[in-house]
Amino acid sequence: MLEEIDDITSGISKSVQLLCFAESRIVSDVKLFVGDGSVSMCKKRVIIFAEYYLPGFKAGGPIQTIPNIVELLGDKYEFHIITGDRDWSDCEGYKNVNIDCWNDVGKAKVYYLSQECQNWAKISELLQSNDYELIYLNSFCSLVFSIIP
Repeated sequence: MLEEIDDITSGISKSVQLLCFAESRIVSDVKLFVGDGSVSMCKKRVIIFAEYYLPGFKAGGPIQTIPNIVELLGDKYEFHIITGDRDWSDCEGYKNVNIDCWNDVGKAKVYYLSQECQNWAKISELLQSNDYELIYLNSFCSLVFSIIP
């Protein structure tokens, strides 16, 4: 698993490159910081844009596949999901989530965008709020959740 190690000199923290292979053969670089004798892992941050997400169910496949990806790889990646505040064809937002702020949902942080915040300015703000290594666009034909990001 360990492919490459930087030289570690006295008292200076250096990064260590690891290749982590998930069962599905997805590869990620994970950095370990070694300094005062302690080792900590920094997960790569992944942001997912999906028009629909849990607790929704009407939009079909993606509402099932994205939580499965998060569950399978959530210990190796830090997932942030940007999604709409309602299920497919619903006129009102979800009642059991906090809208326009981050929610802990399983191994992910989920931001449910209200209709008013589904715009370029808000999505740009959310993208710039963290250093994301990977952007996953799931709702490919959606203006708000694929074309704008």
